[in-house]
Amino acid sequence: MDGTFEFVDDGDTYIAEALDVTDLLGTDALIEHQNEFVSFTGLTVEPSTDANGNEAAFLYNWDGSGEVGNDLYFNVSVNGQTYNFCVESYLCGADTEVYKAVEALQIGDVINAEGFLYWYEGVNPHITAISAAE
Repeated sequence: MDGTFEFVDDGDTYIAEALDVTDLLGTDALIEHQNEFVSFTGLTVEPSTDANGNEAAFLYNWDGSGEVGNDLYFNVSVNGQTYNFCVESYLCGADTEVYKAVEALQIGDVINAEGFLYWYEGVNPHITAISAAE
């Protein structure tokens, strides 16, 4: 609150590294990293089910009621647990790489993800980058 920001000509460039919190999924310790830039590795894409019971690799809106340009929701699993991740369209719109990457997901794909650890009724990462796991 009440912070200031100043550009410094010819200053050093700093790009934050994402903290890998994959091992913290499902633990109480994860909330300690709320609002941080984080990564998750080795996630398996699981089915998401819309309000009509149809399964897909992702949904437009949390219940599948949306269309291109709306938020994307998708499920991933690691260590036998499933988690719901989100691409917020106001952060990463339909023309961004991450939005298109989520639209191309297939159930069973193994991916890595980066984003900001948001909390809404539990962990709800806002994803800003997706890549295939090696």
